Order: sequence, then C-alpha cells, then structure tokens
Amino acid sequence: MLFRSLVLERADIAKRSLYLPAKIMPAKTVQWFDRALKQGRLSAGTVRLEGLLAEFPFKNGGGAFSVDARIDQAELEYTRGWPALANIGANLSIRNAGIELVADQGSTFDTKIRQARMSVPDFTVKPVAMKVTGTMQGPSADALRFLAHSPLKKRFKDALQVLSVEGESELSLRLDIPIPGKVNVFGELAMVDNRLTVANDQFIAENIDGTLSFDNKGLHGDAIGADIFGMRALVDLEPVVDGDKHGIKFTGQGQGDVATYARLSGLPWLTKRASGKSKWKAQLVVLGSQLDLFVESDLVGITSQFPQPLAKSADEDKPFSLSTALPIGSKLIVLSYGADIQAEIEIDSGP
Repeated sequence: MLFRSLVLERADIAKRSLYLPAKIMPAKTVQWFDRALKQGRLSAGTVRLEGLLAEFPFKNGGGAFSVDARIDQAELEYTRGWPALANIGANLSIRNAGIELVADQGSTFDTKIRQARMSVPDFTVKPVAMKVTGTMQGPSADALRFLAHSPLKKRFKDALQVLSVEGESELSLRLDIPIPGKVNVFGELAMVDNRLTVANDQFIAENIDGTLSFDNKGLHGDAIGADIFGMRALVDLEPVVDGDKHGIKFTGQGQGDVATYARLSGLPWLTKRASGKSKWKAQLVVLGSQLDLFVESDLVGITSQFPQPLAKSADEDKPFSLSTALPIGSKLIVLSYGADIQAEIEIDSGP
C-alpha cells in the first residue's frame, strides 16, 4: 500500500511529474496533457495518492488519487485545430480517472471568458470523451473568426467570405470531443443591436436582436429581429447545400409602406397614386458568390389609383413577386403583378 501526499505552493505547469502519476497513466492521456497545457503556473495545490499502483486508477476501489490546484496565466489547446484559450485562470480537479478544469477568466481572440469547463469523466476508456463548455462575452465577429480558425472552416468558407458582423454578443459554446474522433460543435450567439452585412453591403441588416446558432452543419436562427432596408422584420436562417457548395438561406417577413417601396425601387412617382401598407416575405440565398433574392406580397392594405391593370382596392389580394440577384442589375429582374402582368427587366449597368 502506497500513500503519498504533496502540497504545491507554486510550480510550473510543465512539470507534470509533480502532480500527475505519468508513469502509470495511459500514454495518450499524458500526451494530451503535454500538448494541451502549454504554459501557466500552478498554485495552492494538493496531490494525494493512496493505494496499490497496480490498481490505478482505482475504478473498483482500493485506493484514491486526487489533484486540486489553481492554474493561472495558462494556455489550453483542448484539441488540435481549434482556437486555444489564453490567459486562463482556472481550478483543476482530478479524481482517479476523471479530470475537470473550471475556468473563471481567460480569452479567445478578443472575447473574454465568463465561465468555461473542460471535463473528462474517464481518461482510461477509448475513445476518451472530452466535453468543453463555456460562456464568453465580446465582439460578434469573433464567432466567425472562431469558425474560420477551426476544422469547420471548409464547410463555412463560402459564408465566411461574404458575411460581416458588428456589435457585441454573448457566446455559449459546447464541444464534444472524442479522442480520437470527430469533434461536434454547438454554439449560440445572443446578439443585441448588431449589424450584419452580406457581400460588401449588398444586403444589410441592422439593430439585430436574437440568437444565431451554429453547429457542424451550418448557421441557424429563428425569429431574429432586424431592420432590413428600414423595415422591421423577423428573420430565420438555415444552411443550404448544393453539391460541394455550402451556404445560408435567410427567410424574412415584415411590413412596409408605399413610401418605402418607392424608395427601394427607385420609383418615387408610386407615392402619387398609391398609399397604405402591406406584409411581405423575402428569401435571400447565399451560395458561393451568388446572392439570389425573392420577394413577394399580397399587397393587401395598399390602395392603387393607377389605371388598370395596376388599380386595386386596399382589401384586394393582388399578388406581387420579384426575383433577381444581388447586386441589382447582375441578373434579370423577373416581376409579376396580379394575373395580368409578368415582366423580365434587364438593367444596363453601363460600360
């Protein structure tokens, strides 16, 4: 029977032999510690080992192994290829074959960690089941940077090339990491008063309030509030796939008045003989460098005193639709109004 107890007042985290029984731990687990904990200081720690070394990690009793320590100024690379956590302050706890690291400070890019937890229930099983969870506060753009510097960058490549976001948000993140195996990620970005642009301001959403989520398949969102071309709307997001291309579909609905429609269409004379408001639905599909836009409205609520076939009463359902690509003029504009008017318009962008 072996009993050993050690008090750590201050130690370099690289000197793992002081607090880990490396010679009797699985080699891959020791390798993970060697790679993941790159730097930092251990303070106010205790190490306790009791029992026969042959029975480590004491799954059937007969002994106990524990480590409790404070880690400061540490860097954690929890798995290869994912953004590391820097300047970590955390409490490390090891109980037999289980590891838990709870961080109360640190950062990734310009985002500050509010709370993060890394846990391994049993480092002797294969695959090792590691879980990383955290809540962080910082620039919303860091969520896109996180994806761009992760193994998911190929899947999100097309979206990351055309999306830009401004503002602050809270990121909740969960990574399920089998070692070895494929990492599964799920994140939620809670945004308040953010601004999103697509393809160099071809599409702009402002005053965004809502939660944007992402996983291994793409970006998602339900009923996110945003101002689009000056109209308040609710927007949903979902991933789209076409062959080897991965993109995003934005689906929105809102209400606009004739003055807004006249401004957006570049037809100011609409306000002379039309008035009122109507609900609309829109869809924007971002796939590679292509931005396809579709807008429709039943125009209920709008009165038109233009000659037939443009005339309509406020309660009359007279469907309108528009299909094109952004920027306007890069593709034919296909219009329909009621049952009698269909048109294809080509805009000459000049030499």
